[in-house]
Amino acid sequence: MKKKRLREWLESPKARKRRIATEKLTKSVKNSEEAEKIYENVKTLINDEDWSVRSKVATSLVELSLEEGDLREETITILKSKATDAEEHPNVRSTTIKGLVRLFETDPSLGGEVPTILEENLGSENAAVQLAILDLSKFLIKHRETTEEVKNWILEKLKSDNSMIRRKTLETLSEIYETFDTEVLEPLLLDRITDQNFEVRKVALTSMRKLYPWQEISKDALKPMIRKRLRDPSLEVKKEVITLIFEMMQHSPTLSEDFLNEITDEILRKTKNEELLLLTLRLLETVIDKIPTQIVNRYKLPKTLDILAINVPANSPKRKRIKILARRLLEEVLGYTVEERQKLRKPADH
Repeated sequence: MKKKRLREWLESPKARKRRIATEKLTKSVKNSEEAEKIYENVKTLINDEDWSVRSKVATSLVELSLEEGDLREETITILKSKATDAEEHPNVRSTTIKGLVRLFETDPSLGGEVPTILEENLGSENAAVQLAILDLSKFLIKHRETTEEVKNWILEKLKSDNSMIRRKTLETLSEIYETFDTEVLEPLLLDRITDQNFEVRKVALTSMRKLYPWQEISKDALKPMIRKRLRDPSLEVKKEVITLIFEMMQHSPTLSEDFLNEITDEILRKTKNEELLLLTLRLLETVIDKIPTQIVNRYKLPKTLDILAINVPANSPKRKRIKILARRLLEEVLGYTVEERQKLRKPADH
């Protein structure tokens, strides 16, 4: 469709045409000069009577400003009012706030209005607005001074009834966790590890992985929670907890005493999922030479690896890799000869 027709659609009585014209004109931009012309065409619709058009225009102004940097300050000025109570529709506010964050991140010096926008929106009960404010809060904490009010607001979102907000809050915290006291953050993360939503549980474990090497997390509080997650019904959660366990073992090999039994019994011997089994073997390869020999033998890891090397059929690429890796760990890393492997298969004397 020609640009002349699209410009005519910007004045159409139909909101759908105005919205389509805004989007297509923005996508058609090839250089800074075009960006400025189209910017002038679409910016008047920021106060359109239809909320979906206003939302589309907000996105368009941000995209055009990213193309032509000289437009950024004007865009921030235009969009400020759409990020506050002056804009009645929450979807427009959330879209606007997300767009402003994109602009602020390209040049943090432009973010002088962030505290005001936050103050206007911290009390919003709309989920879309809260998700956008989490992004804005993260920017504020990373690039400017923040307040206890903002930090407490973020932590409070971990208790939201909306699983998307709980998940987004965890993702946000994983990038700014240094700002918070470990004593405050640890129990909140542990609580989310048992969240009813599997995606929240997964992100909580991911956040814990980022926190663990740098802070003193209570091992006694963490270990029982992790053991339970090894039996989690979600494959994604199991993969995340396995990764966390091995990262903890890298950090402190003596922790193998606490987890190797569960890994051997729950994963290496019982799991039917080849993806999880292969991940576990690959991670085991990174730490097995650090695990004390008495712990390796106590939890019958050599015998378990021998069973995998023998019993897993090599009838698919993934199963073949499982066999090869189990055998390599047993023979090349643990040093078992053919004769010693045969002894593993003999019944134990009673």
